[in-house]
Amino acid sequence: FLPRRCIYAHPTPTGARVVRFEKVPLGDRIVGHSGMYWMIERSHLGAPVDLEVRVDGDSLGTFSHSDGEGWKRFEVALGSHAGATEASVEFVVSAKRYEHRHFCFQADSR
Repeated sequence: FLPRRCIYAHPTPTGARVVRFEKVPLGDRIVGHSGMYWMIERSHLGAPVDLEVRVDGDSLGTFSHSDGEGWKRFEVALGSHAGATEASVEFVVSAKRYEHRHFCFQADSR
């Protein structure tokens, strides 16, 4: 029951959910965490949720969150985007089966 501040981004039945932030100042990496409501996760019956990180349209990494993993850390190097003063950052959330995927994430650039 640890409280978390995160962006609720439940996968949809019609495709990926895209959460976009414009004019983001970047460091050299994006570090974050993802999770699901523990009552859903504990059954280990749900489909994994994928979280793709895009910067200015370039896919920099995809991370998968499976039931039972709790509050899971992810990190992506920004490569040629590192140090940008303004960039478009997108988090793309999807799952093969969207039911009961009460997914959320938090991320920051460091």
